[in-house]
Amino acid sequence: MKENIDTIYLVHHTHTDIGFTNEQPVVMDLHAQFIDQAIDLCEQTADYPKGSALKWTCEAMGTVLYWLRHRSDRQIQRFVDLEKQDRIEVTGTFGVFSQCIPHEAMYRQFYPAEKLRKDYGIKVTTAMHCDINGHNWGMVEAMLDCGIDAFSMAINENVGRAAFNRQRPNGFYWEGASGRKILSWNGLHYNSNNYFGFPGIWERSYRGLPSDKQEAVKLLPAFLDWLKKRQYPYPFSLFQVTYTTFVDNGPPDPRLADFVRWWNENGHAPRMEIVTLREYFDALRRQPAGLLPTHRGEWTDYWNIGAASTAYETSLNRRTYHRLYESELALAWGDPIHALARRPELRESWENAWWYDEHTWGANTSIVQPFRQPARSQLNQKLNFAYRARSFAQLTRLEAIDRVARSLRGEGDGYYVMALNPLPWEREERLQFPSTWLDTDAAATVSHVQCLDRIEGSEQQGLGDQAMAVSEPVRIPPMGYRLFPAARLNAQTVPPSQGRPVRVAKAENSWLRVELDAKRGGIKSLFDKKRRREWVDAKHEYSLGGYVHEHCEAGKNATDMYGGRMQIFLEADWSKFMGYRGWNANWPAVRRGVTKVVSQTATTLPGQIRFVQKCLAPGAKNVEYEITLAEDKAYVDLKVTIDKLWDTAPEACYVTFPFALPKSRPRYQTAGGVVRPHLDQLPDCNQDYHTAQHWADLSNDKCGVTVTTVDAPNVMFGGFNLAKLFDKPRPNIPPLLLSVAMTNYYHVNYAGGQLGSTTFHYRIFPHDAFDGAESNRIGQEAAFPLICHPVMNPAGTRPGKSSLLTLSNPAIVPLAVKPSEDGRALIIRLYNPLDKSRSLTARLFSEPREIWQCDNLENAKTQLPHKGGKFTATFSPHATLAFRVVL
Repeated sequence: MKENIDTIYLVHHTHTDIGFTNEQPVVMDLHAQFIDQAIDLCEQTADYPKGSALKWTCEAMGTVLYWLRHRSDRQIQRFVDLEKQDRIEVTGTFGVFSQCIPHEAMYRQFYPAEKLRKDYGIKVTTAMHCDINGHNWGMVEAMLDCGIDAFSMAINENVGRAAFNRQRPNGFYWEGASGRKILSWNGLHYNSNNYFGFPGIWERSYRGLPSDKQEAVKLLPAFLDWLKKRQYPYPFSLFQVTYTTFVDNGPPDPRLADFVRWWNENGHAPRMEIVTLREYFDALRRQPAGLLPTHRGEWTDYWNIGAASTAYETSLNRRTYHRLYESELALAWGDPIHALARRPELRESWENAWWYDEHTWGANTSIVQPFRQPARSQLNQKLNFAYRARSFAQLTRLEAIDRVARSLRGEGDGYYVMALNPLPWEREERLQFPSTWLDTDAAATVSHVQCLDRIEGSEQQGLGDQAMAVSEPVRIPPMGYRLFPAARLNAQTVPPSQGRPVRVAKAENSWLRVELDAKRGGIKSLFDKKRRREWVDAKHEYSLGGYVHEHCEAGKNATDMYGGRMQIFLEADWSKFMGYRGWNANWPAVRRGVTKVVSQTATTLPGQIRFVQKCLAPGAKNVEYEITLAEDKAYVDLKVTIDKLWDTAPEACYVTFPFALPKSRPRYQTAGGVVRPHLDQLPDCNQDYHTAQHWADLSNDKCGVTVTTVDAPNVMFGGFNLAKLFDKPRPNIPPLLLSVAMTNYYHVNYAGGQLGSTTFHYRIFPHDAFDGAESNRIGQEAAFPLICHPVMNPAGTRPGKSSLLTLSNPAIVPLAVKPSEDGRALIIRLYNPLDKSRSLTARLFSEPREIWQCDNLENAKTQLPHKGGKFTATFSPHATLAFRVVL
């Protein structure tokens, strides 16, 4: 511990909550005004003594982009001039994201930063997140790959707690799964300045406490003593300063520069200095290496359970990212002029998807006043981000796929079906598509893309409400397509059916035997014929795939405006610095499962049997299970549809997976890594629940089971863990996986309630000893089913079967295959998810003119040799490499 802190650095910014305090368009406009005000204040204080002239740090790139799109060249030049003087800094992340953001999006969010570097010469070298956030483990590599060399966090502990809870504030190197590391700062809450009187203490005066600026002279010694007790090692400290009246979405504080000048000129200690975030990291880097330890693991988020408060749109947005991948893959095959023409729509879709994944789920009044205009408006505009993202992604996807289909050469006139495989391995599956494609002119009409949109945008409901054609198994090449004359598919038409009623629902294939639970709903038995074991824990209270409704009854305190929520989230003592009280691990939870299975039917389809159970259940109008077992697959598909009843009382809905799997250990796929709870997490991070990308897994040394999580990202391991705040490793975690389907528990910011039907898709895949590549394959196939598209009289020049790209190593994951941003090349971004180095040979569908290894911002670096459309590359563990192909 340094005996004396000689400097307090102040980084001035506004916290970015897109929503929460105001409606989203208002927030965006306000943030643009804040930048204008910051420019004025920086210029007005330019002649202040060193350290007291105002400096401004822009917390999110997205609001800076909005400002640039709405300001004059003259105003932009003022901004650029101040940036070059180190008076204004722009940090790199597009927004303050939840952990729902997928792997490719973590890279794509830095494209605007690169544009600012190239167009304006602006330095973008740091990233900044505030409020109740962690981040995916792969964020380390994404930042380093995209020119970011330092990362700052300032977590609000009103939900959960900060990492290194007993050490914060602290600097360290955050190590990614690859072993690379980035300098990081785990700071205090971003409005902690309010408690110590600078530049003014509205927060204290609001709560009836002294508010004169002289209070800072009295209060700051207590903070210094607090640091000393924590063995704080540095000769300086940092306060992030937000405007005292509006700590979220607030303007620059016009008092700050004058306050710091007053403080320093009157000889108060420690000295204060206003700096940018980059300047603070420069000071931190100068510290002895021993004061900056390395810590490895995911910075797991407590806040992202809010994604389940708008469950339908969360599922929709997650699938929109899949549409964007498929859109760009199809565009990469097509006309480069068309790809450039659609770039604005794609950009808008990406940005809307990011804004949906921004951490603000609802208004600050979403619970106490859910039906008043502010909460309604903010919620609807939040959800609109997901719908706008989906619309443009779907439009570009269908257009691009249709262009590929029409470019193919058929065997003659007639109806054809093109099947497209987005993944880099051959797949043998049955095609399913509307039976009308076999005998109507759907493929010939000008408006067929519009018609298809109504079908292909309905993943939530499936296609069971119309007659379907199901083909025999066909093989589709890796990341490729195949054209079939409709008449030769031997497709069987399956009419819409309610199925035949069955009392005992059983089915089996070569791998598995399944029996449904006629009393509780879901799966009673899943017997593994190859391994001779039962996967379902028969003694558990709930079935496999069982529905559970959980609620917290209203407390005895009649003044609790939050309907009992404060029995879980204990109200902080806002009169005290670091005055959080944490959570109540013993909050009074009431849980109930399905009350009655109303009906149970079976439908025999080509190569598969499908069971449907309709159930009555608390919290819902009804719950429906759809369980499908295919004759040639070693997994079971499960759909759980919850037709939710509106309720603003605190509640949650879970889907349970109790396995008979002793001594198992949990894992889940985060963006950029595989995480074992506690073992692969930073200290004090969230073990109550986790955000999975495509899958979660329970395995022991011999065998295990992977469950896909495409629609519902939040999972719990071992039990109903909300508010447990596990402090230590859990060596014997029960083999129970819980999917958190819906919730509205927090008392602000989450949506107040949910209404209507949402379907959650799960794939249950038993396996031998855990293999991350195998789990990735199952997760990707669940996320990216084969795409079918109708075409009539195809008379193009391309062959009827081809691969855009084949990869020699199936473990390597394609994150993007897309037209380059400049329209002059094809960009291929590949990720090695393994802990081992891997070599790869890639083969393109045609001979390119040039192949370059580029950085992950698409800048060419090293030209690669190639022959016959082939090139090779070596991937270090958890490396993401990008290639620029000039065709």
